[in-house]
Amino acid sequence: MAFPAVKWCVICEDLRREQGGLVSLLGFYGVVPDAEVVMPDSDLPIDRLCFFLLMQGEGDGEKHRYVFRVSDPTGREVLTSSESTSEPGPVGVGVRTTIAYTFMATRFPLPGAYRITFNVDGREHFSSRFTVRGRLRRGNPAASS
Repeated sequence: MAFPAVKWCVICEDLRREQGGLVSLLGFYGVVPDAEVVMPDSDLPIDRLCFFLLMQGEGDGEKHRYVFRVSDPTGREVLTSSESTSEPGPVGVGVRTTIAYTFMATRFPLPGAYRITFNVDGREHFSSRFTVRGRLRRGNPAASS
């Protein structure tokens, strides 16, 4: 059996867990592959950047190791989570779970298409893309990337 499938990945500035299992998303950039992150005008990094994944499927009774990565348009990794291990879920029972990865002081070296990958047990389980662009500067519509 396999780790539950990733149904979607949202990119936002932060999230807050609420009562009753709800989650509030703050600073919503979008759902991959349609998310677009706009970098600030200055050389300052983005204070917080969160990737929020929803997974659904059936439990397989196994522990799994997983890691999340973001690569720039040249393929160089620019963000990497530490490896985590899941607790085994009951076999054959429906599973719906979320994982959030928050990165602090994030800088993207280039504009363009960035690739996210979520690896489970050493194999690519989910991948998608999002776009990074520079903020439009007043009086110069060609300044965006």
